[in-house]
Amino acid sequence: GQRVVLKELTDKKMSDGIATNALKIQELAIFLAHQYNKKHSTSSAAHIRFLPCSFVKFPDGKIMWIEPEIPKGATFDKYCDNNGHWNWKNYSGTMASFLKYTHDLSDGWLMVSDLQGVRLSKKEFVLTDPAILCLDTSRFQPTNSGKEGMKRLLNEVKRAPDIHSIISPSTKTGTAA
Repeated sequence: GQRVVLKELTDKKMSDGIATNALKIQELAIFLAHQYNKKHSTSSAAHIRFLPCSFVKFPDGKIMWIEPEIPKGATFDKYCDNNGHWNWKNYSGTMASFLKYTHDLSDGWLMVSDLQGVRLSKKEFVLTDPAILCLDTSRFQPTNSGKEGMKRLLNEVKRAPDIHSIISPSTKTGTAA
């Protein structure tokens, strides 16, 4: 069988509702990655895959996240956070392209961020624990930094040298800019 990882969720404010919301974020990221991969299936772009996940609540109230184990030997990298900042030492044009794709697909309503995981090959990223930034900051909490986070991520990525074919000065930034 497949090996899994159990992560104890230690936030004192953790509840069934917050854990369920995290599952919804993960499922939406999985869906959007699938759409991105379909759109780029004939290109040389790397595919993006988010790990499926679930959670279990124990009788003592402890909540643990369950997801497949990331392959051993792969280097875990954080590409960007949910506050609008890129980790330039791990910058990836594929991650920037995906982030922008989710923003454009939703007409600026939301974007998948907090991109982190492993690159298994030149053709595949496996990611975990995303955040969704949304103009409606009552959604996708507690990690949604809203319009400002989206704006910072889009503005910062314009500085990257290998992204100019993805984001140009004429590119619309929806209502998040």
